[in-house]
Amino acid sequence: MEKKELIKAIDTIVTEKNISPDIIYEALTLALQTAYKKNFNSKTNVRVDINRETGDIKVFSYYVVVPEIDEGKIVEDEEGNITGAATRGECHNGSKLLHPVVHLHVFNSKGELYLQKRPEWKDIQPGKWDTSVGGHVDLGESVEMALKREAGEELGISDFTSQLLTHYVFESDREKELVFSHKTVFDGPISPSEELAGGRFWSLDEIRQNLGKNVFTPNFEREFTTVLNQK
Repeated sequence: MEKKELIKAIDTIVTEKNISPDIIYEALTLALQTAYKKNFNSKTNVRVDINRETGDIKVFSYYVVVPEIDEGKIVEDEEGNITGAATRGECHNGSKLLHPVVHLHVFNSKGELYLQKRPEWKDIQPGKWDTSVGGHVDLGESVEMALKREAGEELGISDFTSQLLTHYVFESDREKELVFSHKTVFDGPISPSEELAGGRFWSLDEIRQNLGKNVFTPNFEREFTTVLNQK
């Protein structure tokens, strides 16, 4: 079935049967997830995204990050669905296990963007300026839960409303991430974690002037130029 025919068929069902499109898309997403796991014998988490405007369908298979895991242990949820799991070290050792992470770009009402400074002891991109908030999605967490937890842990903020900007796969020489990027506008107090080397708000012009000068992490530069610079 062509993409446009899929959208047209769903629209027809919505109109003729008076069914919410959310119900149809949710059922279709679940069916595709189940089919993927069965056909490819997948033991990892599977995410299916359907673009309701174009009909494009993307399937992601990824690992979640856990502090420790017994070798050979398979993790299941309460419904018996098998989920993959890997330690932080396993995800960062060049194995290229695809694992989900969250990003939150914190703007103030002036349009300035808060960036955190990575400490020098970090094993990846030490001393660079980076996304306001970023971290792994832990076992048992949703993307939204991870976003709230990381924002609280890294910047001490909790009362905010986030907007999903995009998701994409980022790959470096050491890791491969499924990134869920969000933004928010926040004018309250920010208290960077002691595990960070501080942070501050930057004007967008100041960020643009420092691109490509080894000031920012490659991941932040990519996201800024492809997503934030367009918003």
